[in-house]
Amino acid sequence: MDSAYKLAANILKLINQISFIIQLILVVYMFLVTAYWFLNLLDIGLFNFMAGAADAITTSMHNIYDERIVVGKNELDPALLVFDILGMVFLVGLNFLKEFNLQKMKEIDSALEKIRAQREAEFNKKLKAEFEAKMRVFSNYAIIVTFIAKNLFTESIYTGMDTNAGVKEHEELAFKTLYAAVKDIPNCKFAKNGTQLILTSNHFDSIDKVLTTIDLATARIRQNFKKEKWLLTNYMAVETFDNKTTIKEVYPNLIKLIKLKVPNEILCMGNFNLRYGLLTRKLFNVYLNGLYDLGDGQDTNIYSLVKIV
Repeated sequence: MDSAYKLAANILKLINQISFIIQLILVVYMFLVTAYWFLNLLDIGLFNFMAGAADAITTSMHNIYDERIVVGKNELDPALLVFDILGMVFLVGLNFLKEFNLQKMKEIDSALEKIRAQREAEFNKKLKAEFEAKMRVFSNYAIIVTFIAKNLFTESIYTGMDTNAGVKEHEELAFKTLYAAVKDIPNCKFAKNGTQLILTSNHFDSIDKVLTTIDLATARIRQNFKKEKWLLTNYMAVETFDNKTTIKEVYPNLIKLIKLKVPNEILCMGNFNLRYGLLTRKLFNVYLNGLYDLGDGQDTNIYSLVKIV
């Protein structure tokens, strides 16, 4: 359909170009004829080279208007004046034709723009569908949470206390408390690596429930530790992967995020951000945390998930 519109637009454009050329030629011709007629009345032969054309025009005009104008004792033949009047009418008619064509060309451009916009929308919709289909393959996710405890009493150099006393025990306590909070979440598997809690699931739709449970639990654990003069910091990372990928392959990326040492935040990479964005309803906002070198010499976008209040 757009080819037909383009053809029509080109035809209208050609008609306007031809009309302009005709107008230009006609204006010049009318000027010369009028100048010949006027100067001939004054017996000035400056434009006598137009005599043949003027005679031909006069003969033609007599078929339309064969009257004479009497001015005093002189009788004038208005044939060339009639020609000029008809020429002016024709010029005006061409102007109307050009304006009409320009309006139609605008309408055609508008129609073509709508067609292009519709095709672009359909193309983008197709790309989006293909993208979502590829991203939905990432139906699994893995989460790592680790704790660092610090006894606030040992901050003073006068306490004489061992700065490491009770640290491992409190970190282990934080781990057990968090595990107790999440262990009954369905469709989740758990593993322990030192003070790291590793959680995996093949039901991505449960991600918000799991993250919310962990977020609330870690906040509560930190608050309880604070009451006992212990500073507890948790580091957390989440990543998504498909069924062809194992947790062993995902684990290094999670550790890279943990090593960034961003306290009490949930970190993820771009892949998880894209997959999480496909959820219809989300309990977390995803923000760009910053650009980090994860050891490959290149800056990588790292994102933070923040609970929607």
